[in-house]
Amino acid sequence: MSTVMAIMATQGDTEVTRALSKYVVEASYLDFPKETIELTKALLLKTVTGMVVGSKEPVGRRLTRYVSASKGSPEVGLVGGGFRTSVDNAALAHGTFAHASEYEDDQFPGMVGTYWVYPAIFPLAEHLVSDGREIITAAASCWEVAGRLGLAGDPITGMRGYEACSYYGVVATAAAAARLLKLDIGQTVNALSLAASHSSGLICQIGTDGHFIESGHSCRAGVMVAVLAKDGATGQPDVLERKGGLLDVAGVDVTPALLAKTTEDLGKPPFNVHKIWIKKYPCCFILHPGIDALKMLLQKNNIKYANVERLEVETTKFSTDRCDRQPNNMWDIRFSFYHALGEVLLRGDVDPSTFINEEKRVDPALNEARSKVKVICHPEWPMTDSYVGESAAKRTRLTLFTKDGKKYVGELNEPSPGGPKNPLTSAQIVDIFKIGTAGILDEKQQNRVAEIVMTLEKQRDILELMDILTFRRR
Repeated sequence: MSTVMAIMATQGDTEVTRALSKYVVEASYLDFPKETIELTKALLLKTVTGMVVGSKEPVGRRLTRYVSASKGSPEVGLVGGGFRTSVDNAALAHGTFAHASEYEDDQFPGMVGTYWVYPAIFPLAEHLVSDGREIITAAASCWEVAGRLGLAGDPITGMRGYEACSYYGVVATAAAAARLLKLDIGQTVNALSLAASHSSGLICQIGTDGHFIESGHSCRAGVMVAVLAKDGATGQPDVLERKGGLLDVAGVDVTPALLAKTTEDLGKPPFNVHKIWIKKYPCCFILHPGIDALKMLLQKNNIKYANVERLEVETTKFSTDRCDRQPNNMWDIRFSFYHALGEVLLRGDVDPSTFINEEKRVDPALNEARSKVKVICHPEWPMTDSYVGESAAKRTRLTLFTKDGKKYVGELNEPSPGGPKNPLTSAQIVDIFKIGTAGILDEKQQNRVAEIVMTLEKQRDILELMDILTFRRR
C-alpha cells in the first residue's frame, strides 16, 4: 500500500479536514487568552487599513466600477464606494482593495496572508449582524486553518510557483464564513472541501493587478462555498489529506507525521496569529527586514548620507526573484531593494509616500542613492523546515561601506519591530492605521473606526463601522 493510500486508510490525527472543521465550529471566544484577542483585533484594524487605502488605488477603482456595474443586491456597504452591493461582490472588492494597499500582514514560516482571508469577514458579519465576540472568534480560529495549512506546505508550495496565500487562504476564508454562518461540522467539512477546488494563485503575478485580484477571488470564493455548503452542497470529506487533494497537488510530501503535526494541539495556545508579521510600510515584506536593519545601522553609528560609498545587500534567491527590481514603474517601487534602501540611505527612513508617489520614483537625488545599492543573491542560503526552525526566506545581510574607509554590517531575518520576536503594540498598530488612512478618513472618523475595532468584544455589531467606511464623508 502506498504512503498516501495508507494515510487515507488511517483514522484519527490524519483526518485533517474534519479536525480543522470541528475546531472552527466548536471554538469559543473564551478559549483565547487576552493577548490573542488583542492581536486579532489589531490585525482586523490593519485589514481595515488595507481596505481603505486600497480602495483608492487604480485596481481598487477598477473593482469599484466593476461592482457598481454588476448591480448586485444592496446587502452590505462597499468600502469607499458610497453604495451597497451583494456580500460576495463586497468580499471580492475588499480582498482586492486590501492587498492593493501592500499593507498585508503575513505569517512566516507558512507564507499565508491575512488579506486573502480577513476582508471577507467584514461584509459577511455586516450582513449577518454578527457581534464583536463572534467576529473575533471567527478571525482567530480561521487563522489556525490558514496557518497550519501554510506550515504544512511551506516552502514547497511557493517553490512550485503557487501563491500560498491564495492557495490556502480560500480554505481559511471558507472556515471564517462557516463560523459566522453557524454551520455544523459536516457542513463546514463541505465548505472547506468546496473551497479547495478554488485554490489558485501564481507567484509570477507579483507586482501586477493579477496578484491583488487573487486576494479578492480568495475572499469571494470562500464566502460563496460556505453559503452553498449551508444549502447542502458537498465535497470530498478528506480533501486536504487525500491523494490528489490540496496538499498532495501542491507537491507536499503528505506523510502521517506531517498530518498529525498539522492538527497537533489544535485549540491550544500559542495560537498561529502570534506568528504573523505586521507591516509598517506599504511595500513587499521581503524589503522590511532590510529597511529596519539599515535604519538601525545608520542610527547606531550616526552615518550620514554624504559619507556613504555603497551598500551591499546579501539575500536569498527567494528574495531576489521578487525584489531585485529597478523602479521602472509604480508597481516596481514596492518590490525594489534599490528604491526602499536608497530612500533609507538618503533620509534615514521610509513612509507611505515612498511607495505611492511618482515624484519619488523619478527623484534625481533618490536615483543617485539607489545607484549605491548592490543586491547579491545567495542561492545556497536555505529556506528552512517550517516545523523545526524559523523561516530564512527573508534573510537580509547588509554591508555598508563609507567614504572614510569603514565597513558596517547588519542583519535581520524579520522586521523589528513587527515580527514575532519583537511584536508591535496595539497602540503602534493604531498609529499605522492613522498614518495609512490620513487624507482618506478625517480625524474623527479615524478615531471612531479605531475605537470600534479595538473594543470589538464590546460591540453588538459592526454596522456603524461599515457605514463610516462605505460612505466616509456623507
